Amino acid sequence: MIGETMESLHADQPAIAGALAHHFDTAGEVEKALHYHGLAAQGAASLFAWREAEVHQSRMLQLLEQLDPDRRRPDCLRRRGQMLTDRAKSRFLQAHLVERDADLTALGLLAKASGDDYLHLQTWIQRARYLNLDAQYEKAIAAAEEGLALANHLKDMAARCYLLTQIGFAHYFLGQPQPALTALESALAMTPEGDRETRRHITHTLGYVHFHLGNYARFLAYQQESYASHKAFSHYNGMAWAGLDIAATYLKMGHLAEAGQYVTEHLNMARRIGARSAEAYGLIQSGSWELCQGNYVAAVDCFQRSLSIQEELRTEHGRVAAEVGTGLALYHLGDLAEAQRWLKQAVERVRPIRHRRRLMEALIGLGLTEIAAGQLAAAHGALTEAVALARDIESRGNLAAGLAALARAERHLGDLALTLAHAAEAVQIAREIAVPVCEMWGELEMGLAGLAQGNPEAALEHTQRAVGLVSRSDESWVGTEEVHQAHARVLRALGRVEAAGEQVRRVEAIIASKAGRIPDPQQRQRYLEAVSRDLKGVRLLIVF
Repeated sequence: MIGETMESLHADQPAIAGALAHHFDTAGEVEKALHYHGLAAQGAASLFAWREAEVHQSRMLQLLEQLDPDRRRPDCLRRRGQMLTDRAKSRFLQAHLVERDADLTALGLLAKASGDDYLHLQTWIQRARYLNLDAQYEKAIAAAEEGLALANHLKDMAARCYLLTQIGFAHYFLGQPQPALTALESALAMTPEGDRETRRHITHTLGYVHFHLGNYARFLAYQQESYASHKAFSHYNGMAWAGLDIAATYLKMGHLAEAGQYVTEHLNMARRIGARSAEAYGLIQSGSWELCQGNYVAAVDCFQRSLSIQEELRTEHGRVAAEVGTGLALYHLGDLAEAQRWLKQAVERVRPIRHRRRLMEALIGLGLTEIAAGQLAAAHGALTEAVALARDIESRGNLAAGLAALARAERHLGDLALTLAHAAEAVQIAREIAVPVCEMWGELEMGLAGLAQGNPEAALEHTQRAVGLVSRSDESWVGTEEVHQAHARVLRALGRVEAAGEQVRRVEAIIASKAGRIPDPQQRQRYLEAVSRDLKGVRLLIVF
């Protein structure tokens, strides 16, 4: 009686659904209890209360077992499959991966025992999704292809599109942009324009491939479209991811203020909705933003906090990103031994999972650290591998950075002809893809190579261009103090002592600003000693 009264008065209020579920559950009215547990789970999910949603989903599975103990009713089988899928998602969002995997196994066993093609299809879909998230990309492709055959048999277009998207996602991770584009563009072509629910997932993933290719403006357009669709469906997890991806693009394009706004807003959103995976990714982007600002200690903190979550999530490519970021920040801080340790660890971790874009980033960072440590042969080997890999997988952003870093190694080895050739190519690619930091870096290396050849007039053209790019660049790969320092050397070689002195003062101001953001006195002193060695030589040139 009480339940019926509540139902008649408050059936449209999700907050009452839990109480109604409990009432009908206690009364033994299984169908009504299932209905209201389902509403309560949806309501909890809408409030990002994943643990509460999981409780209702678990009770629904128990009730379905009571309703159909022999597992013969098709409607109950499919509801059970849906609940296992939903609960796996709730558990994944809480980083409860052992429990998530138990649900996925149960889904597979249910499909096998029932012989239900729909459940088999759902099993392949979920396997492909989570294998991608667990960095098992080749297994994800295999699972998705098994699912595609069944989706074609069932004429399930939505499932076909989803599985093609997962295939494209896996190829993207493997550094195979052309197969990724083929799969994703096929999925997009067969999705009606009005089906924004399906298209938002495809465009989001398609954007990643264009990011890989260095088509940053196109990537930005796809993510903005995806963001709008996620927002229209109030899909906050999707909004958090797309917003953080937009931040990553702005960082690449040198728009640091816009990047900072997107990082802050969408990292907070990820935390608010309790999405641990999105939070971990947000901390990576926050660390990258701090790195670009020259806030190296803050960057290390963000990367380390991300790493702890990535370890919970078993997200290997995310762990590599955090390790690379930590290594780069420590390199800038002058802690070369620790930087090398982190970057070598990243290289060793990423090779088995074959995430080749992350491997390139780790190799470039390691090469830079080895140059600074005087290990030139090792650096040349790492950077040669990174450049060859970037060419092979068409990763133009990493190719530009790798070429600039390789030019630096060759300059230190005394091969100035190769230095100029590789630095010039880095500048050309960086201009094509509009990445100011790599263009600045390439010009810097060309200027220093020209100076080493005894041609300060030619060197001046390049260091002037590098200085002109500082305002649109960042501190991620090379510190902007290096640009002013190189320009000072060239100006002094040309006898322009006053102008050289002005550049030295800019170097000192940048170094002082960065040092002021290092709270630990010992770490600050180590940083100052590392960056001041070269500066001392420049000061002597100006004085004498």
